[in-house]
Amino acid sequence: MRTQVEGIVSAMGLAPDEAGGWSAPVARSAPGTSSAHTRLLGPGTRLRWRRATTDTVLFAHPGAVTQVHLRDAARGTALAVLGDDPAAGHLPQLALPARVSHTLSPAPGSLALWTETAARGNGWEFDDRPGPPALRPVLGDGPRQGTGADPDPDRPSRTGPAGRFPSGLTRVLTRRVPVRPLHRAAADVTYLLHAGGPFQLVALSPEGTLHEYLLGRDPGAGQIMAVTVPGGWWRAAGLPAGAPAATTGEAHFGPTAMAGPAESPTDVLRRFPRLAGRLLPYSAR
Repeated sequence: MRTQVEGIVSAMGLAPDEAGGWSAPVARSAPGTSSAHTRLLGPGTRLRWRRATTDTVLFAHPGAVTQVHLRDAARGTALAVLGDDPAAGHLPQLALPARVSHTLSPAPGSLALWTETAARGNGWEFDDRPGPPALRPVLGDGPRQGTGADPDPDRPSRTGPAGRFPSGLTRVLTRRVPVRPLHRAAADVTYLLHAGGPFQLVALSPEGTLHEYLLGRDPGAGQIMAVTVPGGWWRAAGLPAGAPAATTGEAHFGPTAMAGPAESPTDVLRRFPRLAGRLLPYSAR
């Protein structure tokens, strides 16, 4: 397990973090209104108890099982488990309201590997008093999460209270529906892989600069764990040829509806004809 930790640290360029373990900022296409970090904890360690100054979304990464202990004066204590096995009660992602104290640690025999994303300018307050044991799973009126991924990318499951930002979504790409077509959102969106995959993501700036990413679990093969696309950019996702289904996660920061006249994928191809060959596979389902 130590060799595995060292390999992830090296491949992802992680650095020691004051809260415990290692971390690094998530790649992003350009400056925006949100920030995200990927964090790693080895066996037998935990993150310091902390509180965020803004709402935060935590995302699971494949192959890791991460325990999230929470304590809140209004709701008491709770436990959530981030992972890629819904049958075992794992959650792909979890929205945490601001000021809720929490700590994270690996499940026995596992690593803790997750990405957390919040509004830019978010700060952490640490509270190292020993916490009580978690008494109940995260359900009901506590920090909420989707119950599972919807196979229809146009009807994703949502993580977090409706109408509140940030919010998270879980989508599935399959051989029947292998592409999430070109679309725009006003919000910054962080994308990552929850299970299966890998999957491809393209991001197109308003000026016509195209960024292409392969999101997966193998940084040694050039795959990245997560990426943030700024609001106002076009983006699309798809499975590489022959790849198995992929469950993906998204965290949105701000309203998703674009202001002004609507522009279709066809309009984008006409405006940037030099990119037509690379964008055509994403122009329609």
